[in-house]
Amino acid sequence: MKLTDFKRNLNLITKHLVKKPTGMFCKVDAKIYFPTRYVEANLVMLDDYIYFYGLAMLVIGKEHAVIRTPALLKTSTDSLKTVMVDDTEMFELSYLANDLMFETKIVQNGTLAYYSLNEFIIKGKIPSYVTQNDLTILYSKSNKFNGISLFDDPIKIEILTSVIARNKDNPNENYRHNLKGEMRWVGLGDKNYGYPDNLARLSGGYLDNALTTALTDDPTEQTSLEKQVLR
Repeated sequence: MKLTDFKRNLNLITKHLVKKPTGMFCKVDAKIYFPTRYVEANLVMLDDYIYFYGLAMLVIGKEHAVIRTPALLKTSTDSLKTVMVDDTEMFELSYLANDLMFETKIVQNGTLAYYSLNEFIIKGKIPSYVTQNDLTILYSKSNKFNGISLFDDPIKIEILTSVIARNKDNPNENYRHNLKGEMRWVGLGDKNYGYPDNLARLSGGYLDNALTTALTDDPTEQTSLEKQVLR
């Protein structure tokens, strides 16, 4: 299964999902996808019910949209399996028309904010169906769903996501500097590319790897005083 086979439709959720007192229902057959690694990241709990972090992909027919709710959504399904979406193993949850997709009664959980930041921002393990705008909307809801305000201004979220959005062919280059190429995510904790300069690399917890990267970093026309001293 390839993500490019499905057209992104921002109106898919409002068009096909309906909120009722007991939860969110889908008018037509639908599927939800999210990475299986969410389990290791404490973003999924598999029990009698399934609790999944609300950064997931909704697929209806040949269209998809992104659920952007920073909370554990409670669901159940008769069809749960793993599939490969591009190069990522994901859970596939299938629902029939008029099924309850997930409950909307959500308990605030501040710990989830830490787990999500660690997985998405620090490690840069962001699902391929997620855009920078998705992350901005997701974290703008943290006060409501997590009981804490991670960012009091959406601009701060946009700045943070722009820092970890890099050029696929040159991870040292921020994607905003070359929008024509393909994008890849680089977590802030990445020992080779996550730090903005050599001083930050050597100040981190990966001295051996960072030292090699710092010393082999190509000089530029504008070199900071810190870089000059380190060299």
